[in-house]
This record gives sequence, C-alpha cells and structure tokens, in this order.
Amino acid sequence: YVGIAAARELILTGRRIDPTVPAILCSGRPLGPDDGHLLGEEGVHFLEKPFTIKELATRVGAAMEAAGSRRA
Repeated sequence: YVGIAAARELILTGRRIDPTVPAILCSGRPLGPDDGHLLGEEGVHFLEKPFTIKELATRVGAAMEAAGSRRA
C-alpha cells in the first residue's frame, strides 16, 4: 500500500524529470476529502479497484493522449 502522501511525492518526483508525465492513482477505496486535491492536478487520474484490463487500458490511453497534447 502506498499512501496518498507517498503517491503525491512520487508524482512530484517524476514531474521534476518530465513535467508532463501522467499519473494514474489506483485504490480499493474511494478518495477521501483530503485526497481529492491530487485529482485537481493536471494529468492525474484515478482508477478505483477492482478494474478490468479494458478499463486500465482505456485509462492509460486517455492519460497518454492528454500528456501528448500538453507536450505539443
């Protein structure tokens, strides 16, 4: 389990290297009131468990497409 604080730090670390890198947070529980701020950040998506391979592929595709448009 990676907590929200650790996930945010991981996102920030990746974005120091590439500011357009997308992130998909996955959790078996809904985001709480203190967690929602991450979704307000550009390029951060949320996928609640359980999910299918098709749902994951769709979300990854959308995140990559959005990242590509931010790079242009």
